[in-house]
Amino acid sequence: MEDLAIGHLRGVEFLQNDKSFHIMNLGCGRGVSVLELVEAFENANGIKIRRRVMPRRAGDVASVFSTSSLAQNKLGWTATKSIREMCQSAWNFARQH
Repeated sequence: MEDLAIGHLRGVEFLQNDKSFHIMNLGCGRGVSVLELVEAFENANGIKIRRRVMPRRAGDVASVFSTSSLAQNKLGWTATKSIREMCQSAWNFARQH
């Protein structure tokens, strides 16, 4: 959560000086599958998530990629947390709020 908060604050600061329109991704620059994310969340928080692996539905895309290079160039922002740390932070935030 901290990475995203910092990225958003940097975006607000950027907009105070630059009124042009930009779309920026705030990500770690590495693709993660849904299964990898679920497993990272389970490992980070000691929680087992019930799941069923199903075939892809009609219209589901096989993969989606994005880059956070624009945020890095325009905002000076890069993710510093691992997927495991992000999952742990998100779960701690959800439990506290």
